[in-house]
Amino acid sequence: MKKMIFTVFVLSASMLSVMAQTETVVIKTNLFCDHCLRCESCGPRIEIGLISQKGVKQVQIDDKNMTVTVRFNPEKIQPDAIRQALASQGFDADEIKAIPQAYNNLDACCKKKE
Repeated sequence: MKKMIFTVFVLSASMLSVMAQTETVVIKTNLFCDHCLRCESCGPRIEIGLISQKGVKQVQIDDKNMTVTVRFNPEKIQPDAIRQALASQGFDADEIKAIPQAYNNLDACCKKKE
């Protein structure tokens, strides 16, 4: 019985430790597509590009407020690296501008209408 209680305690402590190792960053971006979450290009490009980064746990796109909320493990990735990853997908990320070549590769609906 003592062994089982100890095991439950260790597992609970481990789970709390993992949960405590996440932080959230909200990144202002440029989402010009009016259907970003349904678009075959915008949404998946952002989600896959960020989720593939080591330490990124969750990505949530808010197309109305033009933000991307990312939950991440700060021991594995930092907010600036997340911003760089978003910029490499062709989208601005706070003060970091989209990489021009990546932006040029976006579908027309994802680009700013001039």
